[in-house]
Amino acid sequence: MFVDFHCHSDHSDGTDSVAAIVQKAADKGISILSVTDHDTLAGQNEARELCLRAGIKYIRGVEDPRCSWLRYGFRSFVYGRRAQTVEA
Repeated sequence: MFVDFHCHSDHSDGTDSVAAIVQKAADKGISILSVTDHDTLAGQNEARELCLRAGIKYIRGVEDPRCSWLRYGFRSFVYGRRAQTVEA
């Protein structure tokens, strides 16, 4: 089983659209995907729908902008239902 719990779309600092990310994940045999854009949940519904069509389990996620540990090399992510409350 292959998973990707950390990718960014063009809704934040990524270069690929949500559709392109899901297509690449399907092509690479990813079983579970989470798009974790910075500061936004904008692509979540699209990602969930496209993953459903592609047979990929989708977990809602976001890179938490409130994390104060970035200067130490740590990042904070929120997954699942709680990700609904993070968007600024």
